[in-house]
Amino acid sequence: MYNLNNIAKQKAKEVWKHKSILVPQWKNKKVKKSNLVKVGKYVMEPPAMIVACTDGKDCATGYSHEPRKSQFDKTPALKKALCSIPPEHLGIGEKNSQCANIIGRCAEPHAALELMKGKKHQPSLNKLFFSRAFRPRTGESFPPCYNCKNTFPNI
Repeated sequence: MYNLNNIAKQKAKEVWKHKSILVPQWKNKKVKKSNLVKVGKYVMEPPAMIVACTDGKDCATGYSHEPRKSQFDKTPALKKALCSIPPEHLGIGEKNSQCANIIGRCAEPHAALELMKGKKHQPSLNKLFFSRAFRPRTGESFPPCYNCKNTFPNI
């Protein structure tokens, strides 16, 4: 059996060694190149990352960042689960009264999205397994939030 936490740490090492990303300046704050990661067309300094797998070979890395509602349109099961979090059943990008995090902003939905998008037969949410979420800059791990616990059964 594979250890997802070890896979996550290895992925983080690969990401932070990547030196070809241009360093932007945000609000006159210089950002270290080693802390940046490219997600889609954006370059960012993510506060959290996680690895999700369906089996030992099919894995994806997710980083916490602002969700775009349209990016979840191609994964209807994931979008439905994110919009069904109790008690309010809000939409992606909104804030639930039970959680400090915005729905869809955590690393977990982004890792799940990477695993599911573009596949004809998308894995069900109960077949996704996650490593511990951790802060790439410090290595500190932390538990999943209320939204993620209510979206993913195996977290």
